[in-house]
Amino acid sequence: MTPADIARQRLLNQLLPNTQPSAPAQIVDHMGAMQAQDYRMFRWAIGIRMKTPDARAVDLAIERGEIVCAHLNRYTWQAVSRADLRGLMEIYGGKHKRVIETFYKLHLPQNELHRYYDFITSALRDGNHLTAAQLNKRLGRETVIVGTDNAPNLIKYLMRMAEADSIVCGGKTGEHHHTYALVDERCATPDNRTTDEVLHSLTDRYFRSHSPATFDDYKWWTGLTAGECKKAISMTAGNLHTTVVNGQTYYIHNQSRTGRISPKNVHLLPPYDEILLGYKDRTAVLAAEHTRHAHNSMGIFYPIMMCGNRVSGNWTLGKTICCTTFDPDFAPDETQKAKAIARAQKFFGLETHKQ
Repeated sequence: MTPADIARQRLLNQLLPNTQPSAPAQIVDHMGAMQAQDYRMFRWAIGIRMKTPDARAVDLAIERGEIVCAHLNRYTWQAVSRADLRGLMEIYGGKHKRVIETFYKLHLPQNELHRYYDFITSALRDGNHLTAAQLNKRLGRETVIVGTDNAPNLIKYLMRMAEADSIVCGGKTGEHHHTYALVDERCATPDNRTTDEVLHSLTDRYFRSHSPATFDDYKWWTGLTAGECKKAISMTAGNLHTTVVNGQTYYIHNQSRTGRISPKNVHLLPPYDEILLGYKDRTAVLAAEHTRHAHNSMGIFYPIMMCGNRVSGNWTLGKTICCTTFDPDFAPDETQKAKAIARAQKFFGLETHKQ
C-alpha cells in the first residue's frame, strides 16, 4: 500500500465518490460523527456525500431530529445520529464540564445551576428552538439571575453545561446560527447501551468510514486519552487488520471499500471536512507545503478543492462559486470542475456558474 492507495481508500470509505443513494441520516450514521463547526457548510459536508445532493433533504433530517448537533469529539460541534447522542454525551459530558468551567471562569453550585436548567427547559419546551442570544434575552428578564463578575459569559457557560448534562442539544438550522432544543424532545428514546458498547460502536464506525487510519489519527479524532483509545481499539480488533506503510501502522476495517477513483474527479469540500479533520496526519491527501492553504495556525479551516485524491485548490461561495488552484501538479479537469461547481451551486440554490 502506498500513500496514494491510502488517499484513494479514504475517499471511498468516506463516500465521496457518492455512487450509491444515501439519505442524510444514513451518511452521518456511517461516519459516526461529522464536524459541524461551520454552520452553513456542514450541511454541504453531508450533501456532497449524497448521490444527488439535496439541501432540503439535509435540512429536513435536521429539523426532524434524525441528525443532531452537540459538542462532542474534541469539544467541537459534531453532527451525529439521534440514536447516538445520549450515549456519546455519557462519554464526553463529564470531560467537557471541567473544560467549560476553566474556559469560562465560572462555577455555579448544583442548586443554582439546576435553577437555570429549569428556566432553559421551560423556554425550549414544546419544540421551541432558540439561539443562545434569544435565550439570553429571556434570561435577562428573569429574577433567577445570580450575581457574577463574568456575566457576559454566563449564557455560554449555562448552555454548554446544560449540553454536557444532556439537557439540550442542537436544534433546527437557520441561515447563520445554531439553535438549541431539548434532548428529551429531540432524542426521546433512551440509550440503554453501556458506555463500552457506545465506544465500541463509535470506534467501529470510525475505522469503517475513515480507513486506513493510525492510532494517532483515531486518538486525534475522538479527543480521548491514549488509554481509552487502546481499550476501544482492542474491543474492535476483530473487525480490523493492519498494514505498515513507511514505518507507520494503519488500521483497516474488514468492510473497508475498495475500487478505483478517476484521477479527473473534482470535489469541492467544505471547511472542516472529515477528509482532513478525520486524521491527525493529512499528508496522504494534502502535501505538507500546501497546509497553509487548507487551514491557518489558529485551527481555522478553509473550503478546499480535491482533484483525484489530492487537495490542490480552494473555492469560495458567494453569488457564484469560484475556484483557485495552488498545486499545479494536480490542476483540475475543466469539465469535471464545472460538474462539481454545478452540484454545489444547485445545493446552495445559486445561479448557474459562468466562466
